[in-house]
Amino acid sequence: MQTKTWGLLALALILLSFATFHESLNFGFWKDDWRYVWCAWSRSDACGGAWLHPATPVEFIVLERLFGNKVIAWQIIGLLFRAILALSVVRLTQVSTGRIYGGILAGLIAVTSVVGLESVHWSSAHVTAIVAIFVTLSLSYWIGYVRFGKNSSLICALILGMLGIFADPWRAIGLLPMALFVTFIRGSRTRRLRLRRVLLYCYSMFLIAFVLYAFVQRDFFAQTQIGQFFRGKPSLMTVLSKTKIIGHYFNSLFNLAIGWIIPASHETTEFSHGVFQKFRAWIGILVFGLLAIVNVMKRRGHALALVWIVLFYLPVWLFDPRVITTEVHRYLVIPSVGLFVLLGYGLSKIRPVWIAITVSVACLVINGVASQRALASVAFFRSRALTDRVWNTIDQNTPSGTYPNVLVLGGEEPIKTNVFLYGNTFAFALNKNIRDSQNFPIVSDDIGLGLEALGGNRDTIERNRLSQWYVYNDGTLVNQTDILWFRLQREACAPLRPDEKKDDKKHIN
Repeated sequence: MQTKTWGLLALALILLSFATFHESLNFGFWKDDWRYVWCAWSRSDACGGAWLHPATPVEFIVLERLFGNKVIAWQIIGLLFRAILALSVVRLTQVSTGRIYGGILAGLIAVTSVVGLESVHWSSAHVTAIVAIFVTLSLSYWIGYVRFGKNSSLICALILGMLGIFADPWRAIGLLPMALFVTFIRGSRTRRLRLRRVLLYCYSMFLIAFVLYAFVQRDFFAQTQIGQFFRGKPSLMTVLSKTKIIGHYFNSLFNLAIGWIIPASHETTEFSHGVFQKFRAWIGILVFGLLAIVNVMKRRGHALALVWIVLFYLPVWLFDPRVITTEVHRYLVIPSVGLFVLLGYGLSKIRPVWIAITVSVACLVINGVASQRALASVAFFRSRALTDRVWNTIDQNTPSGTYPNVLVLGGEEPIKTNVFLYGNTFAFALNKNIRDSQNFPIVSDDIGLGLEALGGNRDTIERNRLSQWYVYNDGTLVNQTDILWFRLQREACAPLRPDEKKDDKKHIN
């Protein structure tokens, strides 16, 4: 396509992204966002663990310097990342299948899709979109190099591939096997022999980089489920007995394939292992297995998409093999690229044209509706207005320069967990301008645990070292510090009775 056409397509994808996900512009920081923002703002040495996904702290450092705590700017970046990813899907589809209209259809579906929705509305999950963009563009340029031998394509493929690996080595680990597969199905025998040296060099560099990365992050890898399993030095029979969880892998791929049509649930993960899940697993194994085998043997261009789906989900699944990820989960962002390529290619093959147009429009509408429903399901506790009011009220009622050592946060679900406990120390520290982690309070939803962590008890603790709050789902915030102090003076640390939780009730202004 011409440059002007690419420009118009990019503009259309951006507009579609904003039209589909505009609800997320009202969202605030959530979960890991608070930690990353605080680390970027404080430049603390205590944030070394934040570099597990290197692109995340880099993004937060840049955006914090540009926008500070203006969350709407961060949300806009998420929408732009989705549009850029869709544009990269257009290019990959075109070069791998040779279908221009198939690429455009794939991009339109990608930009509206509910699959991997977390990467749009959750700043900490932007890294999955970033990696997906780099590996998608890298592989598209690699295909161009394999087919036409242009050195410029090789340079672009290597640069983008290295950026993807730097952004998140574990998630990008499938890039090199994919490059080898592309060389097998798209390159001539002569060219494959010539490319062996390039691939050998790339594999060597990646192996060195990944070993260094794994060494630096060895403590984290030791805590993953797969790490803990092998630390126990399991026997061969134990290892074989665990192969049944491969069903969870294919259940997740099943959710990827049809979750945008039949949503699994509003949760990001499932732990149900019933008969229905086993049935879906077998369906997934048969469908993906047969399609991949047939298309690989015939060396069809869209075989790349099938292998992409299976290969790129494998490393992220190994982090938590017991769970089944649903369609909105960030883990499915990179594998979903293969799905979009398949859909775009398949729709472009439909004849007559009016049926193709009808089915394509239906796919866009289904994806758009599913995305907006998924956003609506989390909008209640992701509300930026609610989050800001809660933490600003706590900030205003806590004297500056005097920080409580124990901060007890209680309330009704889902507000309690999503606003209070996910925000906890880092949200409090940002509002109080606390740069030193030594001044962080102990945050808990249980006063007994808080005092135990502090090393004190009800007889020796000072009043100004305690603060307790309770939040209701209707947005009502209650300061219970006086009640807490009275109870500590009267009897041993015990949970407040329901009638006491309603005292001193006031609405957030």
